[in-house]
Amino acid sequence: MGLHQQTAHWVDRHLITASQRQAILESERQKIVPFFKFGLFWIGILCLLSGISFIIADYWAMIPSAVKIAGGGVLLGMMVTLTVYFFKKEKKTLTELGLFLSFLGIGAFIGLIAQVFALPLDSGRGLLIWAVLSFVIVMFSQRIYLSFLWIPLFLGGLLGYLKWEFLFLFFQQVPIFTTFLSALVLLMIVALTADLKASFAVGLRHWAILLYFGATFLGDFSAPTPFLGMMLSVILLVAIGVTAVLKHKSFLFNLTSFLLVLRIIFFYFQSVPGLSAWGIGLIALGAILVFIGYLILHKRLP
Repeated sequence: MGLHQQTAHWVDRHLITASQRQAILESERQKIVPFFKFGLFWIGILCLLSGISFIIADYWAMIPSAVKIAGGGVLLGMMVTLTVYFFKKEKKTLTELGLFLSFLGIGAFIGLIAQVFALPLDSGRGLLIWAVLSFVIVMFSQRIYLSFLWIPLFLGGLLGYLKWEFLFLFFQQVPIFTTFLSALVLLMIVALTADLKASFAVGLRHWAILLYFGATFLGDFSAPTPFLGMMLSVILLVAIGVTAVLKHKSFLFNLTSFLLVLRIIFFYFQSVPGLSAWGIGLIALGAILVFIGYLILHKRLP
């Protein structure tokens, strides 16, 4: 509910007085930013930057290489300088915006240098250089989104530099060993970062969980038989489910339980032919789950 309704509800329950409610509402009014004025300001800046960009793009081929490099370096330097200024002034939102623009600026400057000097930077090598040079900027950010962008950038660059095909070759040749090894490393990352609140640790944990599920099902479908693949998924899903319980991560536990049930149902579809047999099996499974849920709700199971 809105603040007006919420404070009125508090007054009705005698949690606060009417004068306290009025003071709260007045305090919140003073925090309201004049969005219309700031909206015009930011739209104006966006129009100016877009106009300059269009003019530069139109005459890009005529601009000398030295001017391109110098201009790119000056823009990147301005972004970093403004970010440092905002950081010293404790302007958190502007600092995060500056960090994000500096992060993008580093990637653009690397691309500019590669274009001007015709450097043989393939996608993997270029992404890896971008990730390495922007690492300090990412570590300064207090928001998760920059870390969430940097981690796949680094992994994509590293694996692109080392060649993706070697990774998939391992999954094809030795799927069980590769899956268990990958899952072990990722599960350790999840466990070690579970109690950390830093944005980089949170982003790393989220990506480790996504990659864990990806590695699990990639190994599952690369297994020699459906039963072996199903058992591999069950073991690994139970492992991360136990980790979720130990670290008190309810959402991760619920997601893992959902995927575990889906995998068992899918194996049932693989093994039993006929819609009637599928229906009987699903009814039986549903009845068991409902019964267990009933016992849990009525405190008959821990």
